[in-house]
Amino acid sequence: MSRLVRLFVFVWSTVRCFYVPGVAPIDFRKDEPVEIRAVKMTSAKTQLPYEYYSLPFCQPAEGVTYQTLNLGEVLRGDRIVNTAYDVKMGNRVDCQVLCEIDIDEAQAATFIDRINDNYFVHLLADNLPAVTRWELDHDIIQVTISPGTIIIL
Repeated sequence: MSRLVRLFVFVWSTVRCFYVPGVAPIDFRKDEPVEIRAVKMTSAKTQLPYEYYSLPFCQPAEGVTYQTLNLGEVLRGDRIVNTAYDVKMGNRVDCQVLCEIDIDEAQAATFIDRINDNYFVHLLADNLPAVTRWELDHDIIQVTISPGTIIIL
């Protein structure tokens, strides 16, 4: 028994707690804003990632701000940036116009190329990755979750 107590004391004395920035839990109340940030655009078809604002997406009124990256984000090619999405906790909005912009022929061609190459936008909602839910067959309930959000014009 005393061996077990000594082992417990030894293990307890060597345990150290640590804090990882950005992972502390946050309690949201209804109607509080949830920050939506963009990471990058990727495609399984081309393997070439693009920055979110390489396409003329709607920009936030306060301007585009890039987040400082850690080494892992740099190695993965992430470029975390704020977006114009206005999301409130507990409010379901199925579809809403974010903004209206005019694009020229070259920008439209770039959009079409990215759509044809199956690019997905990777978004973060309060540091959690956003996903797309696909119902593959209406007769048999089969749901697939894919990382990222598909680009649609």
